[in-house]
Amino acid sequence: MKYLKKILESIEKVIEGFAMSLLVLMTVIIGYQIVSRYIFASTPRWSEELALIFMVWFAFIGMAIGVKRGIHLSIEYFFNKLNIKAQNIVEVINNTIVFLFGLILFVYGGKLAAMAGMSKMAATGLSTTVLYIMVPINGIMMSIYSIIKIIDIIKSNNSKEVK
Repeated sequence: MKYLKKILESIEKVIEGFAMSLLVLMTVIIGYQIVSRYIFASTPRWSEELALIFMVWFAFIGMAIGVKRGIHLSIEYFFNKLNIKAQNIVEVINNTIVFLFGLILFVYGGKLAAMAGMSKMAATGLSTTVLYIMVPINGIMMSIYSIIKIIDIIKSNNSKEVK
């Protein structure tokens, strides 16, 4: 399990770097689009589509990283009122739901990405699959991170019971 976690941490660092690069590129492209529109009175056709692709990818990568770090919105007031055992049960249920949602994203996002391959984006000529491919990738990442969290919760419960 430790080896798998190290691999996933390395992958997460690469993915985070990729997400940061997407954000920088999106900012540069939008800046270029604004400058070219107002100074040169001409907007490049590809800029809006590419910025859209980068924004979608960035958002889906952010969702997966949010699942890994547990930083999504939650109402902790009632959760903190529970005892540790009840908190762990709620966490397992929560992560199971996220896992199932990730599987749904993976299955149906994969189908969506495959169907989108039949069309091309107007300005860039790229397959529309490029836009939607992050849905199944995000789904599998969310599912993996949820499973790891569930295993960690179960392991921590078992180690507490042994003591």
